[in-house]
Amino acid sequence: MLPRPLLLLLVLLLPPMFSSLLPSLLPSLPPPRPPTRLLSSFPPTGQLRSLPALRPASEMLSTAAKASYKSVREDKSVSNARQRARKFGAERVNALAQGLCTPLNAATKRYGSVLRGLHPFEKVVADLSVKTRVKRDGVALGDILNDLNDARKQVLSESKDMCVRIKAAPTARESLELFEQLEAELKERYLSLASPPVQKLMGLQKDLRSAPSIRLDAPACVLVGSPNVGKSSIVTAISSGTPEINNYPFTTRGMTLGHVSKAFGGGRYTQQAQIMDSPGLLNRPDGERNEMEALTMASLKHLPTAVVYVMDLSGQSGDACSSIEDQLALREETRGRFPKRPWVDVMAKFDLGVDEEVMERARAVCGSDTIVEVSVHTGQGMEELKGEVDRILEEVRSVLDVIDARRVQEEEEKAELENAS
Repeated sequence: MLPRPLLLLLVLLLPPMFSSLLPSLLPSLPPPRPPTRLLSSFPPTGQLRSLPALRPASEMLSTAAKASYKSVREDKSVSNARQRARKFGAERVNALAQGLCTPLNAATKRYGSVLRGLHPFEKVVADLSVKTRVKRDGVALGDILNDLNDARKQVLSESKDMCVRIKAAPTARESLELFEQLEAELKERYLSLASPPVQKLMGLQKDLRSAPSIRLDAPACVLVGSPNVGKSSIVTAISSGTPEINNYPFTTRGMTLGHVSKAFGGGRYTQQAQIMDSPGLLNRPDGERNEMEALTMASLKHLPTAVVYVMDLSGQSGDACSSIEDQLALREETRGRFPKRPWVDVMAKFDLGVDEEVMERARAVCGSDTIVEVSVHTGQGMEELKGEVDRILEEVRSVLDVIDARRVQEEEEKAELENAS
């Protein structure tokens, strides 16, 4: 049996069979309240930004060398000069090796932990980023982490052999000379083993850490459609303030993220809702879609958003892949995948003119969904669109309130049971 908060979230994400559960749950819930925490059903987004910030191998070497110098001194309590030199040399080499390997071990463990706990949407972002690196540079994250771990093991193994040799030196002078020689060799060995994977991981981590995050506790709507139909212009036109341009590492095209300050819960509280465009979809099978299209489909599949579906039926979209026929077919296919999402159809660039026969076909495809005819250039239909966006954001907020209220109720019930026991 799925947890009830997760079941409620599925009302937005899965087929109609789940939607019937919502009415039966609503009466037993406490009244909606302002959200206080992120949804607990999934990990929050933004986890990619918590990946460890690895430094160049040369900088880690410098830090480890300084630390070993400060932490290990000759033990004056050892009266025998040879034993004192042996102890000093072996401890310095061991301290240097530990200082070099600890950051590598922490990085490999932290990467594994973060990537395993990603929100499904960010997991797609990470996978797409890694695949792009593989295509471009032949660099796979698993191989990098394996090379990093192998470098760590090799440095530790060789440092242990060095310590044995230092401890076996016949005189104090030879022990110190051997220490200086082996310390230099260990530093060179570390750089030769660790520098390549560290450099590769730094490039990949820059991509992953820079990926923007979407708030899960704020209602959102995503603008979906073919390329060059005017999605980003609409986001800018209906947003409060200047939208952000979010850049993902696997595309040269930014995603526009705007915000609308909206009152929810009958005006009892105000929250910033998110309005975002998405990379254009083409009318083709999933297996033929590129990374940008995969991001759009991931946002629909994994984020609890409403949809503003944008079409330019003027025949002047300027993109050979955005023909009227393709746009209508794509809209029908996308709506079929997400039949329960709050949805508004937008006919953009309406000032350019749309043939009435084309509009009749569009109305047939859109069925009972609301259609708004807009022109950012002339302002036609923009106020109506803002009203429709408010409406679908309210629907999303209602579901988030249900989830939040149920989670709070379950936590309170759990606390009562624990107190009773």
